[in-house]
Amino acid sequence: MYCPKCDMDFVDGVTVCSDCGSQLVDKAEWFAKKAEEKAAEEKKLEEEREEELAEYKEAIDNLTEEDKEALRERAEAVREMMHEPSVYVNDKDKYTNNQSSAVALLIVGIVIAAAAVLMWIGVLPDLGIIMKAALTGFALVCLVGAFISARNARKYKDEMESGENREQELMDSFLEKYSKEDIIAAVPAGEFTEEELAIERMNYIQDKLSCDNDIPDKAFSAMLAENLYEKLFEA
Repeated sequence: MYCPKCDMDFVDGVTVCSDCGSQLVDKAEWFAKKAEEKAAEEKKLEEEREEELAEYKEAIDNLTEEDKEALRERAEAVREMMHEPSVYVNDKDKYTNNQSSAVALLIVGIVIAAAAVLMWIGVLPDLGIIMKAALTGFALVCLVGAFISARNARKYKDEMESGENREQELMDSFLEKYSKEDIIAAVPAGEFTEEELAIERMNYIQDKLSCDNDIPDKAFSAMLAENLYEKLFEA
């Protein structure tokens, strides 16, 4: 005999589970019944999937050319949205972020390391070997993180000046080739709202920057385009 609730076997003749009080069943019959129920459920799910596929196929077969074109346009819009450039972080911001992280991690690491040392030598209450080892390990992680962040900060500091010069060169080069009037002529107001017009003109500036200077980083060119738009239209 078998108790499905407790997953326990009993000798023949016992009818009630001694642990939960449930009625016992024949083990072979119970598992055979469960197997049948599972097979029936899987068959039902398979039939439902086949019905859904048949409905999708029928819907696709009945699409008009206008429907297909609308779907293609929607798919293209989704692809463009998925490939929107991420926010560009210049070397100055990277330097500042890493420098701040290095200082914070160094302070935390020193404090925790001091607490761990005082605990090891018995000045602070002993919370056990596991706690002392955990504090020591966490302090080491913080100090190593501080070292890595400080190293990255030095790297970005060295690259910061050349990056700023590169940005200025690209902006000056664009302003030599294109004027505010050129952009207005290329992207006239038309029926755009003020916000849409600003976006369209920034996109135009970004396209020209990327093509003229072979800039593969979309986030970088988007940042430059925004700065140029502000200089030309909002100064």
